[in-house]
Amino acid sequence: MLNAKEKSALLKQAPLFAECSDRELSKIAGVAKEVSRAAGKTIVHEGDPGSAFILIVDGTAKVSVHGRTAAQLGAGDYFGEIALLDKKPRTATVTAASDLHYLVLSAASFRIALKAYPTIGLRLLKELAGRVRSLERSLTG
Repeated sequence: MLNAKEKSALLKQAPLFAECSDRELSKIAGVAKEVSRAAGKTIVHEGDPGSAFILIVDGTAKVSVHGRTAAQLGAGDYFGEIALLDKKPRTATVTAASDLHYLVLSAASFRIALKAYPTIGLRLLKELAGRVRSLERSLTG
């Protein structure tokens, strides 16, 4: 089990939370849950409602869209940040490629942290804006 400081340090490594203060990270870490899954187990299903942000602590995961492998994720990688905002259907299935240990931040828990520290929301918007710009560049370039 990770302690609060370890969770905070892991969260700080994710660009989404990199600029958060120690106090903000402590609040987020306090509501993040640890989960482990065996290799081959599905973490999220494409099309299911999104309801959580997931940060991989250890292990690897396979991302597939419409049954085709789209990406491989490892320690420090994350997904589901958009689900923190809109709870729309997942755009991909994520399966543990190896035994997987990860942190889960539910949308409800995230909203609690966001109310306490609204600047977290600004950082999330900045990260998502960067992803949109990157996607636009890849489509036009």
